Amino acid sequence: MKLLKELLEKAKKELEIEENIKIRVRDYKRLIASASIEKKIIRINRKILDKKFVEKKLGEKNYEKFIIKVLKHELMHIKLKTKWHVPQYFEDLI
Repeated sequence: MKLLKELLEKAKKELEIEENIKIRVRDYKRLIASASIEKKIIRINRKILDKKFVEKKLGEKNYEKFIIKVLKHELMHIKLKTKWHVPQYFEDLI
């Protein structure tokens, strides 16, 4: 959990987000992560916290980079206050 919080702070810094964002670990069957825009909470699937699962099942070689990518995706929803992938979503993410 410590690494997850560190990666969240790194992703927030890269996206210039200063708000307090909470993170929760959940058991999802189909989702990798989700975000509550109003409550400013990111819920992340417990399975992707397992490095071996990410590398083997998802085919991702760089575990930390993958987690940051997931966190940034959810942070953008909170930052823009939308569940949609509007043009600004992609502009800010790149």
